[in-house]
Amino acid sequence: LWAGIAMTTISAMLSAYTGVQLGDNWMIMQERWPKYKLSCRKPYPEMGFRVFGNSGRIFVTTLITIQQFGFSVVLLLLAADNISSFLFAFWQVKINFCFIAMLVALFITPFLMLGSAKDFWQAAFVAMCSTIVAVTLMIIGISHDRDVCSREVDFPPVVFSQFFLAYGTIMFAYGGHSAFLSFQHDMHTPREFAKSSVSAHAFILMLYLPISIFGYLVYGGSQRGTIISSLQLTWVQQTVNVLI
Repeated sequence: LWAGIAMTTISAMLSAYTGVQLGDNWMIMQERWPKYKLSCRKPYPEMGFRVFGNSGRIFVTTLITIQQFGFSVVLLLLAADNISSFLFAFWQVKINFCFIAMLVALFITPFLMLGSAKDFWQAAFVAMCSTIVAVTLMIIGISHDRDVCSREVDFPPVVFSQFFLAYGTIMFAYGGHSAFLSFQHDMHTPREFAKSSVSAHAFILMLYLPISIFGYLVYGGSQRGTIISSLQLTWVQQTVNVLI
């Protein structure tokens, strides 16, 4: 338990710190090369270019593309799986998982044509609200299951081989760095990005820790993949799936 809390907290601190460093670095670049103050759709490749030349730009672009592709695939599969579970839980409707993934991809494609984060800031606000509601419902669901599940809960020993799997999952939860500089560029006061990075990660940590702690104490080693799938109230489980 304590190892998980430490990993989650330290990862949040490191993620916030690197976000601050990226923001400071971008401000330095804007001071040295004023053209970046106007418009820059690809800030990370430009950083690579200023350090290593054109080869640095290509290298950074390749890394960002691979990272974004992997991140998008995970989210696409997660959304398709949640929709599939939702349809079956309430209406016993079975639709091919691959077909749902294709529909989700087609639905979100038009939004990818938007210029930058400022063009669809409403999506970020809706996502924040849905996450808060989802966390609240999960706490309600865990509290409902506590009396029954905690009677026979078991806590498996910590295995070092699981460390990297856990660490990868935790860092995935903080994986927003590829968009940080775009957010900063769209801010009215870009120099205040450090405050945004720290406060955002602190807020995220406040959401993650209660779920992690309560879920572990109630379900222990009996968790079925994720805490969401361990929730016994069907309507809570499926509502959280949709919100996530």
